[in-house]
Amino acid sequence: MPVGMPSLGPDEALVVVVFVLYVLVEMYRQFQHDVCRLRLEAARAYASVLQKGLSPISIDAAEPVRLRVEVSSVDTAALD
Repeated sequence: MPVGMPSLGPDEALVVVVFVLYVLVEMYRQFQHDVCRLRLEAARAYASVLQKGLSPISIDAAEPVRLRVEVSSVDTAALD
């Protein structure tokens, strides 16, 4: 046993083990909750993008790719 560590009786050790397991289970449960929440938010955002037509890939087979270009400035000296 490390120096400075109090020795625990069997009942105290069992209480510590149960407490640690409880904390680990609660951490895992919260992690799973957060992952599910993140997946839900990602799915909602994806559905919103598709509904608003903001996706770079079109749903229409006649228009497979949609491009949008924005030019903020052109340096005419570089073109000469």
